[in-house]
Amino acid sequence: MSRKILSITKPETILFVHKVVFICLVLAISMVLATQAQGDLIITPGDEVTSGNQTSNRAIIDKLITDGYISSAADSVYKQDVGGSESGVAAGSYETTFSNTSGDPEDALIEYVGTGAFISDAFALVKDGNHTPAWYGFDLSSSGLNWNGTESLSFEDFWPAGGAISHVEIFGSVSVPEPSLELLLGLSLIGLVGVGAVRKIKQKKVASC
Repeated sequence: MSRKILSITKPETILFVHKVVFICLVLAISMVLATQAQGDLIITPGDEVTSGNQTSNRAIIDKLITDGYISSAADSVYKQDVGGSESGVAAGSYETTFSNTSGDPEDALIEYVGTGAFISDAFALVKDGNHTPAWYGFDLSSSGLNWNGTESLSFEDFWPAGGAISHVEIFGSVSVPEPSLELLLGLSLIGLVGVGAVRKIKQKKVASC
């Protein structure tokens, strides 16, 4: 019995277990990063599906409902005002950075920073309010720009001749991501490596008896 205990705690066996654990951790991290790695979806005013000169949010939303782009004001799940705070049920999953100038930005980058809920079947609104048009609307659904909810949205070159973005807003539904096939395969591989490590330890233990 004492020889079995000693065989499990041999330095080479402990080192082997540490190597297996390290490899499993590296594989797990690599799989997670691979599923999260996304390119930017670049959106310019030319990608619009609708626009208008309404200046109040209520009037804009009414037009979007009338034209069939959204079903109700409750569809608003994320909004970021320039110089203000985020709002909406998906606010914790996204972060917006305005650029060019802090007060009169032409660009906005919306990044997914969460690990859970994300927006699907989305429609985006970029508003100025003081120029023509006063706002642009973009279909981000699978029938439009096909945004997957986690890749970054890069809004570029809005009102370069003196206007500025006042806020960005996304309408849609909030979903919870399902594990991708690549991630499931990676986890299966990690499990197989772990099983192999256990078998190797058992074989060494039996051989030492």
